[in-house]
Amino acid sequence: MSRGLSQRQLRVLGLAVTVSRLRNGAPVTYVPRLHPDWRVPVVTEGWADLTTPLAAHVLGGVGLRPKYGGSTVYLETTPAALNARSAISRAITSLMKRGLLAYRPRDMPGSRDVAGYVLTARGLAAGLPYELVVPDLERRLWLLRVSFPKEEEHRDWQLYDFLPSPVYELRSNISADAPER
Repeated sequence: MSRGLSQRQLRVLGLAVTVSRLRNGAPVTYVPRLHPDWRVPVVTEGWADLTTPLAAHVLGGVGLRPKYGGSTVYLETTPAALNARSAISRAITSLMKRGLLAYRPRDMPGSRDVAGYVLTARGLAAGLPYELVVPDLERRLWLLRVSFPKEEEHRDWQLYDFLPSPVYELRSNISADAPER
């Protein structure tokens, strides 16, 4: 008998829903298909909604450090950060095995096309109640190279100092009648 999804797995799905909504206006799901170059069913259209570094940064508390003048970053490599990255990777692997996420390989030329993961219909259904509100998400996607296809250069988004993991909250916890700030 299978156990339910862990809190970490639900947060990973919630992050994928958040990124998909940001990119497409509404969350988009994909159907993985067999491909001659891959042993697992993959999705070859669209853009990856989730990568291990993005999830480790947003959910795992792993900070970003600048390199190459601030337009490129790397994840911090403390023992706690490496542990968080491993835990996120295991959660993503489990979600793929359950058919909630699908692998999206890098197949387009260019530095902004990255391998990652996309939501399946079952993954969207499970992750929608756990959709997140992540401050400054577009900049974090740009820094981690999980950016948008029609992207302009954002010099003001470059990173010159350590960027800690954001404080996020569930979209469902935000009251509809709360005053805007």
